[in-house]
Amino acid sequence: MKQKKTFLINTVILTLTALILRAAGLFFRVYLSNIIGAEGIGLYQLIFSVYMFASTFATSGISTAVTRLCADEIVCANKKTILKTLKSAIKISVIIGAITNILVYFSSPTIAGVLIGDIRANASIKILSFSLIPMGISACFKGYFMAFRKTIQPSVASIFEQTVRITVVMLLLKLANAKTIESACFYVLLADTIAEISSCVYIYFCFINSKKTIKTAEKQTNFLHWGTKSILKIATPIATGRYLTSGLRTAENLIVPKCLSMFTNDTSSGIEIFGLLKGMALPIIFFPSSFLQAVSTLLIPEISESAAIGETKTIRKDVERVVGITIVGAVLVGGCFYLCGDSISLALYKETRVGELLKILSPLIPLMYLESVVDGILKGLNKQNYTLLYNTIDSSLRILLILFLVPRFGMQ
Repeated sequence: MKQKKTFLINTVILTLTALILRAAGLFFRVYLSNIIGAEGIGLYQLIFSVYMFASTFATSGISTAVTRLCADEIVCANKKTILKTLKSAIKISVIIGAITNILVYFSSPTIAGVLIGDIRANASIKILSFSLIPMGISACFKGYFMAFRKTIQPSVASIFEQTVRITVVMLLLKLANAKTIESACFYVLLADTIAEISSCVYIYFCFINSKKTIKTAEKQTNFLHWGTKSILKIATPIATGRYLTSGLRTAENLIVPKCLSMFTNDTSSGIEIFGLLKGMALPIIFFPSSFLQAVSTLLIPEISESAAIGETKTIRKDVERVVGITIVGAVLVGGCFYLCGDSISLALYKETRVGELLKILSPLIPLMYLESVVDGILKGLNKQNYTLLYNTIDSSLRILLILFLVPRFGMQ
């Protein structure tokens, strides 16, 4: 009963956090669209795609590994191995983050000119590279707190990060008087970097205050989970899957505006349409999925523990309940976007093109929402290799279809 109550409380905390973050993110996109327009949003989204791919290398599945390994050690109250697990994970994250930082910084002209196809992205890519090390460290600490079912610390850290990001962006755009898309994107990515560093510092102090409360058993079990080998055993397949799927999705994001430009015979128009889709329509679509995001995150330690002690019936019951709620809720959300897409678009962006995209994407919402929940279930069951297979097939098919269909039929 206590475990269910804790799960419910943490779900509420993460849901409220996700709602706050998504609302702030949506406000941020609306604010940016009014400052730099759809083309600026499109360029920012292209840079952000590269940023997400680089961040995949920086985090490398370490957060999930920390959560699962620390959850196992908590059962035996092994304070020493819990802290060693976290320390090993941070070392791995710093090394990978530093290598990624150097590679991204010095290859930024190639990334901007060749991959993105717009040299205006060069300075933004350089500055975002400095956010990768603190991002990886933060992921380790967040995984540690999730293992203890402590959702308040990572939730507050995420809200603090978003608050810093939005505040710094608004100040920089106002004080620097950015008149070009290039300078505006640079200031936005500079704010992202400052926000990541600030969040890392905050969650580190949260960890310092919390580690004193870790319970220690009278007789320590000699677990070997804390070693680098154990961390990499879990993190490697997750990281490999993320590298591959993130790479495929980044490739997808980079070819979409180019294929749209082939359809419209105008590069700026292709980037603008891409901005409408990725930077304006999709944030609205994923806004209601805050509850599912919380459940997906919390399912990893819950299912991992149930699997470790052989409670198959509990796992099956929890999965059936979560999947059922997800499908029903997603169908209702999809229907709402189909019927009210134009009104939502006019209210937020004062135009109807985003509303048309909401209607087109609304039938896919149940599948989009279900995917995020199933991802958490599979990771909790140590079946992350399946997510690699599914996501690879998904992205590969999508890229092929984009290459063949978008130059001929455009956004439709």
